Amino acid sequence: MPPLSEHERQRSSATVRRWTGQRTVRRSVASPFPATTCRCRISEAAPFDAILLSCQAERIPPPLWEQLAEGGRLLYPKGAAALGQMLVLVTKTARGPRERRLAPVVFVPMRRQSG
Repeated sequence: MPPLSEHERQRSSATVRRWTGQRTVRRSVASPFPATTCRCRISEAAPFDAILLSCQAERIPPPLWEQLAEGGRLLYPKGAAALGQMLVLVTKTARGPRERRLAPVVFVPMRRQSG
């Protein structure tokens, strides 16, 4: 995947701030699955106030949920790849996840990579 231009980085950061209410955005390119070719370790900075998952998932990957702070928000495209998805904002509460449906979307599916 080619790197984002400065304009694309600023635009994506503004979008993330708008959806999550966060003032500061730090990007990490990583996989939530330990058996992948990705060498990034996002867990070292956990817990996170907000996580943006930029690929479709039918449910929240447990490693990402574990790294989300209490009161933190996770934005992701939920649903089956072939049927389209719904962009949802999930807040981590003491009672469990609280989900808010935002908009219909289509994203690429999450895939496990072989090492």
